[in-house]
Amino acid sequence: AVVSTQSTGGENITDTVVREIVIQDNLTSLIIGPKGSTIGAVRNKTSAKIKIGDDETVTNGQRVVTITGSNSEVNWATNQVKRLILDAEDEGSRSNNPNNLSFSSPPQRYEDAKPYSKLFDIAKSVLPFTASTDKSDDKISKEIKIPNSNAGMVIGKKAAVINEIRNFSNCKVLIAKDSEVADDLRVIQITGTPRDVHLADYLITAVQQMPRDLSQAIAR
Repeated sequence: AVVSTQSTGGENITDTVVREIVIQDNLTSLIIGPKGSTIGAVRNKTSAKIKIGDDETVTNGQRVVTITGSNSEVNWATNQVKRLILDAEDEGSRSNNPNNLSFSSPPQRYEDAKPYSKLFDIAKSVLPFTASTDKSDDKISKEIKIPNSNAGMVIGKKAAVINEIRNFSNCKVLIAKDSEVADDLRVIQITGTPRDVHLADYLITAVQQMPRDLSQAIAR
């Protein structure tokens, strides 16, 4: 299990973030996988650096996983590592319980594996959320169009709303410039895994349905 998580940096979206995840050492081999294939698959899909502590650093049966990179990439990589941990725990439970009795906890919901978001809480009060069933880790891009009059709501005061969407969904979200607006519509491009793109799309839709004073509460 994840024992603790600690981050430094990331006050600005361009800052380098260093996040340490403390895990139970008995899960390390399952997270790494045969010849490093499991953790390697995650490393190949992100620019963030993922370092698993050496054996000499193990203390009290716990090992540190360090993730370094941009805020969005570290968030994405962190969630992928947490998923590996959940999978490793499930595999460990099956190994210790050959009769496959239901002794392990139910799988964690996709949105519960993410850090707390005030925006997401408010969004669920105006629009029901259903997670995507596409669990692929391959990154995709999606373009959506919003009324240009809603752009200010989606961006938020000092970009607080759009940055919250980027950080919580782990997606790269690009909003067309004023000079690129056509037919009073503004294009937003979202890049990430299918489930994360679905989440970012949901948040953008929900923000536009919020009262303006409610969406601006994100900046406070």
